[in-house]
Amino acid sequence: MNASIVEVRSVSKSYGEFPVLKNVSFEVADGEVACIIGPSGAGKSTILRCINRLEKQSSGMIFVSGDPIGFRHEGGKYHELDEREVAAQRAGIGMVFQRFNLFQHMTVMQNIIEAPVTLGRMSKADAVEMARELLARVGLTQKENDYPAQLSGGQQQRVAIVRALAMQPKVLLFDEPTSALDPELVGEVLSVMKDLAEAGMTMILVTHEIGFAREVADTVYFMVDGEIVEQGAAAQVLTSPGHERTKAFLGRVK
Repeated sequence: MNASIVEVRSVSKSYGEFPVLKNVSFEVADGEVACIIGPSGAGKSTILRCINRLEKQSSGMIFVSGDPIGFRHEGGKYHELDEREVAAQRAGIGMVFQRFNLFQHMTVMQNIIEAPVTLGRMSKADAVEMARELLARVGLTQKENDYPAQLSGGQQQRVAIVRALAMQPKVLLFDEPTSALDPELVGEVLSVMKDLAEAGMTMILVTHEIGFAREVADTVYFMVDGEIVEQGAAAQVLTSPGHERTKAFLGRVK
């Protein structure tokens, strides 16, 4: 078993009196593909946003490559990091959103190289070279000078994946990356994600694409009402689920 890259330990999150996550715990190993499935409002996107520190959990801890996300451990205590320090941690955690989140006033190339160059990860020349390699990998070699508005939704999402990869992250988080796409464009994005999985990228996916989860996931977590109620090998959970809520959900989405 590979070492854990992501450790989520007893994480809870509430908005006022409303609990969104309830004592969620799981680990994702190096090179593992974990899929989180469940109905809307289950807390799936929130747990991703906590891993990336876009949301602060109410309790519990999250570690990526052993580092406590949002904190430093000093003198036997955890001290909360400031936003600049959090941003440095976040640079190693790639995230692909539902709606691409590309800068509309920048070309594809500018979108990709902005973060690695601005954060001093690499020179502009090296960033451009890497971006071209990644664009070729996702079949968008001819699009580097286009603006997002000139691209299809599927092409924009592939650029968003390249932008995340450009930071050479330890883990890639996908928050329902095909939900905003027209059905005929879904396949091109899933193909890129499948290639990443086969290349050994550590990935955590929130998805409603159950067929895709069956194909690429090592582990599946089924969430409902802020809790993980079933987890296990993808083949087991998706083919022979043990929990009634999982059975009912899969019966509706297949």
